[in-house]
Amino acid sequence: MYVFGYGSLINIPSAANALKRPLKQMDLVPAFARGYVRCWRGKERLYFESLGREATGVFLDLCPDKNSTVNGVLLEVSLEELTQLGLREKNYQCVDITDAIVDSPDGKIYTFTVKTEHLLMTEDKDVYIPRLYIDMVKEGCRAMGEDFLSDYEVSTAPVKIPVLDNQYSFIDPVQARYI
Repeated sequence: MYVFGYGSLINIPSAANALKRPLKQMDLVPAFARGYVRCWRGKERLYFESLGREATGVFLDLCPDKNSTVNGVLLEVSLEELTQLGLREKNYQCVDITDAIVDSPDGKIYTFTVKTEHLLMTEDKDVYIPRLYIDMVKEGCRAMGEDFLSDYEVSTAPVKIPVLDNQYSFIDPVQARYI
């Protein structure tokens, strides 16, 4: 089985830490999912060093869009690794997107999309996107090649939320272990 990564799982060190095994560039296979666009709507409480306090961090999600295609990577995983990813992605639900993947390999393909209770709402205040998260995802895209990075830019909604520099950390200790 495979996981379609569209955010931090595009970054080899992040994906290796999440799966608790070494990865090489060839372990990340470029892929496209039809019917989605990348959007900024996953929220989680974080500690931001630049603020010196907790606030809401905003992360990527896949939003349905029948006229779009989003790029990402396929990672072959075991059932145990899929379960580990579920711990890391505690605000996300594991969904089968096998039919959405263009030229998919044999086997089921899953991804993680934000659970309803963790969706960013217009009334949410004190929300920020961590610059280090943006940089980590883009670094992973660059490692896949300039065309991959360009596809990422095209298939990602523009950032309309304040971006904070400096370190951040997850409040939830289980989630922090897999980052």
